[in-house]
Amino acid sequence: MFNIIDFFGDVMKRLLSLLLGSTTAAVLLLPYSAAAQVVISTTAEQVYDSNIYLESGDRIELPPGAVIPGGGTVLPEDLDGEENDDLITRVGVDLSGGHVVGNGNLDFVYDAGVGAIFFWENTDEDRITLDTFFELRSREKFLAKPLVASLSSGFASGGADIAVAEGTAASQIQTHTAEFSFGAEEWQWTRSSYANVMYRLTRHDFLGEFLLSDREDDRREPTGSDYFANSVDTSYVYSLAPDTDVNIDAFGTLINFTGTDSNGELLVEEKDRIDYGARVGFTKLFSQKLELRGAVGADLSYLVDEPDPVFVEVINPDGTTTTVMDNPSRNSSSLAFDLRLTYQALERTVVSAFVDQSSGVDTDGSRILVRSVGANLSHRLTQDFWLSAAGRFQQFEEGDELSDSTDRFDASVSARYALRPNMSLVAGYNFTDQSAGTASDPLVSTDNDDYTVHRLFLSFNVGFVGLPS
Repeated sequence: MFNIIDFFGDVMKRLLSLLLGSTTAAVLLLPYSAAAQVVISTTAEQVYDSNIYLESGDRIELPPGAVIPGGGTVLPEDLDGEENDDLITRVGVDLSGGHVVGNGNLDFVYDAGVGAIFFWENTDEDRITLDTFFELRSREKFLAKPLVASLSSGFASGGADIAVAEGTAASQIQTHTAEFSFGAEEWQWTRSSYANVMYRLTRHDFLGEFLLSDREDDRREPTGSDYFANSVDTSYVYSLAPDTDVNIDAFGTLINFTGTDSNGELLVEEKDRIDYGARVGFTKLFSQKLELRGAVGADLSYLVDEPDPVFVEVINPDGTTTTVMDNPSRNSSSLAFDLRLTYQALERTVVSAFVDQSSGVDTDGSRILVRSVGANLSHRLTQDFWLSAAGRFQQFEEGDELSDSTDRFDASVSARYALRPNMSLVAGYNFTDQSAGTASDPLVSTDNDDYTVHRLFLSFNVGFVGLPS
């Protein structure tokens, strides 16, 4: 275990040295032939994480003769149930900007961030993170309004799946998404209404972890999927009054999987499906300080191929069990809703609250249902000092119902102080507690769904804006 006093004693010296190095690297990498302003931001952060592998805290002992996936007879430290804490250093640099290219026909927008995560004890978890976004988007000179077209590509880092608490450094994986879109935006129908119609062709690739060193073979491996998606999104917005809008949204997506690395029962070709749905919503501005948004509808899904039957054990009244065959349905549906309230309670205080439910695609390609309720509070004490707090309760489960859901509560508090207009110091605390609906078997699954984690962090941020062209 770490001495927390020693932790904070070393923080500032390490942050300042890392920040100086990353800033120097950013300036050297900046192309001198830039045709427009470039914004450079650098971040260095120190984190104390009480449970880097998100384990329950109860040690798991394997039965005599048991063998885990990979051939081992002893569970590795990221699966043995015991909590492992560590000090984690994050450092990153981000360059963003935009240009008009193609003789004024296209906008080119970019945001390129690269970072590194270093563990003070578990050094085999050290890794690189990439968070980039590049987009070419048509201008009115190229396509007359309301038509628009764009081509984008981006890398993203994040949790290995929805069961991973946000910000878990030891579970950061990389994905890449490329997309072409074409359609009409704010297509004016009448003085009080407009429509949006957009087609998107998306390619998504799971890239795994960008580790800086090799790990032992019996350690946990993240799962993911690769797929193509063809989607059409439509919306119609009608203004009932200057402060009230109503909207109708509909969407449809055909997902074709080309590769999966999953512990689930569906094969690659059995995952292909059509996701579709609709929403009816509104936006109401009661005053300059109070806004309410809401929507309700349905999310539906249809498997392209007939799923294989599954066999389940049923407990009889006399205590015996019987194995029966179940034919899964190709159709699934769930209620979708979203309600958000934003209120500026005082001149320097903003409160927001939300409740929502929707279906989506987890990293392994599974359809997953998520329900959330939460609130956020931010308060500006002085011109340079901000306080914020947030809380969220979330339920999620694979499929289209939450009868045996995994439940998670997240809470955070932070303080931000602006040392200078382009320089800030942030300190905070994050807490997560998760309870799984069904406990994982370490001989079958590499997921640890029951866990509690505490994180303390201190970060230093510097930005440079308006560099000469």
